[in-house]
Amino acid sequence: MKNQILFLFLLVFTIACNKSDETPTLQEKVIGEWQINSFVINSCDDESENLPITFSNDEGCIDVMGDTSCMSINIFENGKAEVSDAGTDDPQEVIKLTYTLDEVNNSIELCDGIEDCLTFSMRNAGLFNDMDEDGCICIMGFKKM
Repeated sequence: MKNQILFLFLLVFTIACNKSDETPTLQEKVIGEWQINSFVINSCDDESENLPITFSNDEGCIDVMGDTSCMSINIFENGKAEVSDAGTDDPQEVIKLTYTLDEVNNSIELCDGIEDCLTFSMRNAGLFNDMDEDGCICIMGFKKM
């Protein structure tokens, strides 16, 4: 009987120790390189201004109304981030940013200075920036590389 109790105890202990129910933190999810993946304009008062969703090509570039963007965001552990766009005239230009995380709203705010900030929300393993531009909702989506 003692052997059965000991065996049962060891079995429960082993299962409890192997069970990994720790979900990654928001910081763990966002650290790394993100590439633009989608762009859409919707909800415009004038429906002709809406733009159907456009996805990036194999090179990680997206064409929106004749303009090409190969934007990427690199998020580091130290509260710093960098944005670059290989589709611009100067693909070597890197914009250095800082960020703050909002675990409650599952979002990250990237800032270039004190007041110049963009908020990205994490949805379905992607980062999305929703902007209201003159009554139209513009949504940029990024996927982790």
